Amino acid sequence: MTSGDTGTVLITDPTSMLGRALTLEAADRPETDRPDLLLVGRPGERLTDVVDLVRAAGAAAEAIPCDLSHLGDVRTAAGRPCAVLVAAAAGI
Repeated sequence: MTSGDTGTVLITDPTSMLGRALTLEAADRPETDRPDLLLVGRPGERLTDVVDLVRAAGAAAEAIPCDLSHLGDVRTAAGRPCAVLVAAAAGI
Protein backbone atom coordinates (compact mmCIF):
# COMPACT_ATOMS: atom_id res chain seq x y z
CA MET A 1 0.00 0.00 0.00
CA THR A 2 1.16 3.51 -0.64
CA SER A 3 -0.68 5.50 2.01
CA GLY A 4 0.63 9.03 2.38
CA ASP A 5 -1.29 11.97 3.76
CA THR A 6 -4.57 10.49 2.52
CA GLY A 7 -4.45 7.51 4.90
CA THR A 8 -6.01 4.11 4.60
CA VAL A 9 -9.72 3.35 4.60
CA LEU A 10 -11.22 -0.06 5.35
CA ILE A 11 -14.59 -0.67 3.68
CA THR A 12 -16.79 -3.67 4.37
CA ASP A 13 -18.96 -5.21 1.67
CA PRO A 14 -17.27 -3.41 -1.22
CA THR A 15 -19.03 -5.65 -3.74
CA SER A 16 -22.59 -4.35 -3.55
CA MET A 17 -24.76 -1.30 -3.03
CA LEU A 18 -23.41 1.32 -0.64
CA GLY A 19 -20.07 -0.39 -0.05
CA ARG A 20 -19.40 -0.65 -3.78
CA ALA A 21 -20.46 2.97 -4.37
CA LEU A 22 -18.13 4.19 -1.60
CA THR A 23 -15.29 2.04 -2.89
CA LEU A 24 -15.56 3.29 -6.45
CA GLU A 25 -15.95 6.92 -5.33
CA ALA A 26 -12.78 6.68 -3.24
CA ALA A 27 -10.90 5.04 -6.12
CA ASP A 28 -11.97 7.78 -8.54
CA ARG A 29 -10.68 10.64 -6.39
CA PRO A 30 -7.67 12.60 -7.61
CA GLU A 31 -4.42 10.94 -6.61
CA THR A 32 -3.67 13.65 -4.02
CA ASP A 33 -7.01 12.95 -2.27
CA ARG A 34 -7.22 9.19 -2.75
CA PRO A 35 -6.75 6.91 0.26
CA ASP A 36 -5.42 3.39 0.09
CA LEU A 37 -8.30 0.94 0.36
CA LEU A 38 -8.61 -2.21 2.44
CA LEU A 39 -11.65 -4.00 1.03
CA VAL A 40 -13.24 -6.51 3.38
CA GLY A 41 -15.75 -8.85 1.79
CA ARG A 42 -16.77 -12.43 1.39
CA PRO A 43 -14.15 -14.43 -0.50
CA GLY A 44 -14.80 -14.93 -4.18
CA GLU A 45 -14.93 -13.51 -7.66
CA ARG A 46 -17.00 -10.43 -6.73
CA LEU A 47 -14.32 -9.26 -4.27
CA THR A 48 -11.58 -9.92 -6.81
CA ASP A 49 -13.51 -8.03 -9.49
CA VAL A 50 -14.00 -4.88 -7.39
CA VAL A 51 -10.33 -4.87 -6.35
CA ASP A 52 -9.39 -5.10 -10.04
CA LEU A 53 -11.66 -2.12 -10.84
CA VAL A 54 -10.13 -0.05 -8.04
CA ARG A 55 -6.60 -0.84 -9.15
CA ALA A 56 -7.49 -0.05 -12.78
CA ALA A 57 -8.56 3.40 -11.56
CA GLY A 58 -5.07 3.85 -10.15
CA ALA A 59 -5.89 3.33 -6.48
CA ALA A 60 -3.98 1.06 -4.10
CA ALA A 61 -6.26 -1.69 -2.84
CA GLU A 62 -5.94 -4.86 -0.86
CA ALA A 63 -8.62 -7.52 -0.65
CA ILE A 64 -9.28 -8.96 2.79
CA PRO A 65 -11.49 -12.01 2.33
CA CYS A 66 -13.72 -12.05 5.40
CA ASP A 67 -17.13 -13.34 6.35
CA LEU A 68 -18.29 -11.02 9.16
CA SER A 69 -20.33 -13.86 10.65
CA HIS A 70 -17.06 -15.71 11.48
CA LEU A 71 -15.18 -14.30 14.46
CA GLY A 72 -11.80 -15.54 13.23
CA ASP A 73 -12.21 -13.66 9.95
CA VAL A 74 -13.22 -10.50 11.82
CA ARG A 75 -10.17 -10.73 14.09
CA THR A 76 -7.91 -11.00 11.06
CA ALA A 77 -9.52 -7.98 9.40
CA ALA A 78 -9.41 -5.98 12.63
CA GLY A 79 -5.65 -6.41 12.82
CA ARG A 80 -5.14 -4.09 9.84
CA PRO A 81 -4.20 -0.48 10.60
CA CYS A 82 -6.53 2.05 9.03
CA ALA A 83 -7.62 5.64 9.57
CA VAL A 84 -11.33 5.11 8.88
CA LEU A 85 -13.66 2.12 9.04
CA VAL A 86 -16.72 2.22 6.80
CA ALA A 87 -19.08 -0.62 7.69
CA ALA A 88 -21.39 -0.31 4.71
CA ALA A 89 -23.53 -3.38 5.24
CA ALA A 90 -22.10 -5.38 8.11
CA GLY A 91 -25.12 -7.60 8.53
CA ILE A 92 -27.37 -4.71 9.47
